[in-house]
Amino acid sequence: MRALLFDKSPTANWGVPWHQDLAIAVAGTREVPGFGPWSVKEGVVHVHPPVRVLERMATVRVSLDACGPENGALRVLPGTHLLGKLSATGIARWKSEVAPVTCSAGRGDAVLMKPLLVHASSPAVVPLRRRVLHVEFACEPLPQGLKWASLTP
Repeated sequence: MRALLFDKSPTANWGVPWHQDLAIAVAGTREVPGFGPWSVKEGVVHVHPPVRVLERMATVRVSLDACGPENGALRVLPGTHLLGKLSATGIARWKSEVAPVTCSAGRGDAVLMKPLLVHASSPAVVPLRRRVLHVEFACEPLPQGLKWASLTP
């Protein structure tokens, strides 16, 4: 339902704090109970759906370049995808209780994850390029006429 390209390089190098992926891309706003808040990112409408929608989604992250701890590999807190939507305090608590795992990947490797998995990445300490294709999948339509965003009409 959505694909993003992350492209870390010596001139574009950032970290991402611990978080869950809570927003989905949709084709316009529509009043649907349990959906909100709404936002627009780069011209695309996003909304936070009920947890049950996120629980039925999956994300595949395909590494276009080798990626390890030295160039900002994905880090995860195993098992946190089973905990539902966590507050910032809840994420901080799990971060102190669960050992993070670094998902090093070779070129062409893929990591499968759930949007509710708490994850982060650090800025690269070695100036290597790190491109990742992040593809989100959903297996069912949204309720009450709300539609997934699409590049085609």
